[in-house]
Amino acid sequence: MTSIGIIGGTGSFGSNLAVALGRAGYKVIIGSRNKEKGEKRAEELSLKHLLSFKGGTNLDACSADIIWSTIPSDQIDVIFNPLISAFTGKILIESMVNIKFGKFIKAEFIENKSSYERIRDLIPEAKVVSTMKTFSASSLLNLPTTTELQDVFVMSLDDDAALEVEKIISNLGLRGIRIQGKAHSKTIEGMTALAIQLNKDYKGSHVGYKLVNLKTDE
Repeated sequence: MTSIGIIGGTGSFGSNLAVALGRAGYKVIIGSRNKEKGEKRAEELSLKHLLSFKGGTNLDACSADIIWSTIPSDQIDVIFNPLISAFTGKILIESMVNIKFGKFIKAEFIENKSSYERIRDLIPEAKVVSTMKTFSASSLLNLPTTTELQDVFVMSLDDDAALEVEKIISNLGLRGIRIQGKAHSKTIEGMTALAIQLNKDYKGSHVGYKLVNLKTDE
């Protein structure tokens, strides 16, 4: 059984992601900067959803086969620097966007870089994959019933890592859409901000993205 450690697993997105992965058959380790907080959240989710989770520190989460980060992107340097050696050679999935809230919601880029670009620069030894950025935390608990409604983008310069993450996405009941290169990493983070803006403007909505093939036979 593949294990997945979630850095920032006690937040709403990380916790709901843990439940979705647990339902899909993965062994999940919920990480936190505080060991007791990680353990407590794992126990709460295990009891509530009748699944089995382990909890601990973010370093404990890094012991898993695959690492998934859901921390706020403005905390990348603070949280990742002590963990860099634990990322070496591993698939590191990131689902982080730096959002500036206000009348109009937008993605902000620290040092003019997307979260994906910043992590790649900080940890070149990891196999970094960007995904699930346009998928809301609340929708994670509704999988796989949202299968027909949303696609998720998968971006990586490592083909094997991208394929592995596409398998995880498929096991969650979703379709992964591969984005080559990294030129559109900012575009995807901007699409996250747009989805949040639409959710704000249209109360009760949970906006996602679905690609439609408009090609017709000639």
